[in-house]
Amino acid sequence: MLRRAKALAHFLLNVPLEVSRFDLLAGDRSWIRPSNWNYPDLWCGWRHETGDPLIQAELDEIFRFFEASPELHGARTTVHGHCVPGFEKLLRLGLDGIAASALEARKRHSDLAALDYLDAVAWLCYAGSQLGKRYAKLLDAAAAGGSGMRTDRKRSRSPEPRSASRCPTQELADVCRQVPAGPARNFYEAIQSLWFGQLLVEAEDSPNAQSPGRIDYLLYPYYKRDIENGSLSRERAKELLAAFWLKMYEPYDVHDTVIGGLMPDGSDATNELSYLVLEVQEELGLYRQLSVRYHSRMPEDFLRKACDVERKGLGVPQWFNDDNLVPALIGIGLEPQDARNYAIIGCIETTIPGLADPRAVTHYSALPECLEWALWNGFCPMAGKQMGVETGDPLGIDSYEELFRRYARQVAYEVERGVADQHRQERSQVETCPMPMLSIFTDDCIARALDITAGGARYNWSMWCAVGIPDVANSLAAVKKLVFEEGTVSWSELLEALKANFDGYEPLRQMLINRAPKYGLDDDYVDRIACEVAEQYCAELRRHRDPRGGPIVPSYFSFTNCLWMGRMVAALPEGRKAGQPLANNLCAWDGTRLESPSTLLKSAAKLPQRKAAAGTSILLDVTPSAVARNNGCDPLLELIRTYFAMGGNHCEFTIVDAKRLREAQKDPDRYRNLIVRVAGYSARFVQLDPQLQEHVIERTESYYR
Repeated sequence: MLRRAKALAHFLLNVPLEVSRFDLLAGDRSWIRPSNWNYPDLWCGWRHETGDPLIQAELDEIFRFFEASPELHGARTTVHGHCVPGFEKLLRLGLDGIAASALEARKRHSDLAALDYLDAVAWLCYAGSQLGKRYAKLLDAAAAGGSGMRTDRKRSRSPEPRSASRCPTQELADVCRQVPAGPARNFYEAIQSLWFGQLLVEAEDSPNAQSPGRIDYLLYPYYKRDIENGSLSRERAKELLAAFWLKMYEPYDVHDTVIGGLMPDGSDATNELSYLVLEVQEELGLYRQLSVRYHSRMPEDFLRKACDVERKGLGVPQWFNDDNLVPALIGIGLEPQDARNYAIIGCIETTIPGLADPRAVTHYSALPECLEWALWNGFCPMAGKQMGVETGDPLGIDSYEELFRRYARQVAYEVERGVADQHRQERSQVETCPMPMLSIFTDDCIARALDITAGGARYNWSMWCAVGIPDVANSLAAVKKLVFEEGTVSWSELLEALKANFDGYEPLRQMLINRAPKYGLDDDYVDRIACEVAEQYCAELRRHRDPRGGPIVPSYFSFTNCLWMGRMVAALPEGRKAGQPLANNLCAWDGTRLESPSTLLKSAAKLPQRKAAAGTSILLDVTPSAVARNNGCDPLLELIRTYFAMGGNHCEFTIVDAKRLREAQKDPDRYRNLIVRVAGYSARFVQLDPQLQEHVIERTESYYR
C-alpha cells in the first residue's frame, strides 16, 4: 500500500510539467502515458517500445527482472479503469480537506493495515495538492514572459489570441493555486479541479474508461452561482466546457459524460448546462462518449435538441432509461437517492459516482458456448477438448426440456468456474495492487480505513455480461419447433450437420435460417425463449456473491467480444456456421432478415431488462432519411420514447447506410471522418480492423435485405 502510494506521490511531485499560453485548463495526458512505465509489475509480459536507446535499455532490464520473477506481478483485474470517481467530494473539500478527514480517521484506528492505508491517502492528497501549485508556478512564469511554455511546433504555429480573455494565463495560475488543494469556489475552479481529479486517477491507473460522470449535475451549482452574481457568462462557460471536452478527448474517447436524468430527490435534473453540453458536442463535432439519461418527465425541447445532435451521425449521445434503471438499481440494494444518481462508466456500465465499486465487465459468459457443451456432452469442437461438464450422450436428448436442462447445467458450471476465478484474482489484487488514489474519491473507504480493492466502497457489486442471448434463443427455438414439434428435421441429422459445420447440409441450413423463428422479428415464440435464457442466467448469478460480499449483477452486453468469442464457437442450430460472429449485445444475429428497427426493439423489450441492473445494450443502424424530422414529427425521439416505455434500458444509433460504408472501405481517405457506433462506443470506420468493418456492414445491411 505505502510503496504504491509513495511511488505515485513521487511521480506527481517530480514529473516534468508543461503549459501553453493557449491553455484554458492546465494539465494534459502527455505526462500520464509514460506513467505506465512506473508500474512494471503490471506489464504482464508487454515490452514497451520507445525508440530511445537509453530508455529502451533501462526498460528492457526492468522487463527481464519481472519476467524472471512472476510471483511479483501485480494483479490486473476488474477494478482497473471502468469507474466514476466521487469528484463531487474533490470539488467540495479539496485534497487538503480530504487529507484532514484521513488524519481524523487515523485517531479511530490502531490496526497497522488501516494506518498504512490512511497514511497512503495522506501522502497522495499532499502530492495531488502540489500538482496544482506546480502548475501555478509555471503559469506565473509564463505570464511574466518566462520559461515553462510548451514549444512543440504544432502549437507554436497557432495564431496569437485576439484578446487577453483568450489566454488567461494569470487567471489560470490563480485557479491552480486554489485547486485541487482547496475547494472550488467558482465554475472555473470547479472545472479545473474536475480535470485535475481525472488526471490523478489516470496517473494511478492508465486511461481506461475512468469517467467524470454527471457533468451537468456536478457543475451546475457553480455555474448558477456565477451566472447570478455576474462573474460568468454563458459563452465563457461554454468555452471552458469545450476546453474540458478537448482535454478529455485526447487520446482516448471512452470516458463517458452523462447529462439529464433525475435528481436524488426524484425531480428532473435537466439544467442550463445540459443544453450547453449538447451545444459543445454539436459544435466541436467529436465522437466522444456522451450519454443522455432519459425519463418520462424530461423537457421536450431538451430531448429534441439531443436528437438533433444524434442526427449529426457521430453515434452520440447514447440513451439510458431512468424509469427502468433506477428501480433496477434499487432492486440490488441501493438507497433510492443513490440509485437516482447513477452514471455511466465507459460503454453502458452503471455505477454510483463516488459510492460504488461495481467491478465493471468482470466476466463475459459466452452462452452459445454453454449450449454447444450441452450438445456435445461438455466437449468443445473448436478447442478439441473437454471444457464443460459432462451432461450425457447428445443422442439421449429426446425433448426440448431435456436440452434446456443440459444447457442450464452448463451455464451453472460456467458461472461457478468464473466465480472461483474472480475470487482468486481479487485476493491477489488486494495484496499486490491496491488503488489508494481511487479510494480517496470513493466513500466509505476513508471512514472504514479500507482500500477500494478490499471492499471499502459503500456499495460493492460485480458486473457479469451475458453474450449471445439471441443466438441461444434462435438455436433453442429451431430445435424446439423443427425437431420436437414439427418433426421436419431429425435430431440425429441435425447433430451430423452441426458436426460437419453444415458442409453438405446447405438445404438444412437454409431451412434453419428461414423457417425457424428468429429473435428480432417480434415473434413471441422465440422471444419467450430469449426471456427464459436471460432469466436462467440472472437466476444463476443470484446464487453467488462476489469476493467483497456484493451481488453479481447481470448485464446483457457483449462489447466486441461477439467477434472473438464467435471464433471459439462451432456451428449452431440457428444456422450460424463455426467461427462466425455471435449476436452483438441485444441485437439480432447477423443472419436474421430484419423487417425494421421497430421489430428488433419490440423483441428486446420483452426481455427482463430490469433484472440487468449492470446495463444492457442495443445498437440500431438506421438511414438518415428514416429518422429525419418531418412536419414537426421526430421519428427518432418517438422510437426512443416508445422503446423505453416498453421496458428498454438503453439504445444507441449508427445513422448511416451500408452503401456508404462499402464506399469507405474502397476509398478510406475520402471517408476519414465517417463515424460508426461499434459496441457501446463510437469510432472512425476506416480505423477499424477489416473483420470489425465487415461486422458493422453486415449488421447495417441486415435491415435492408
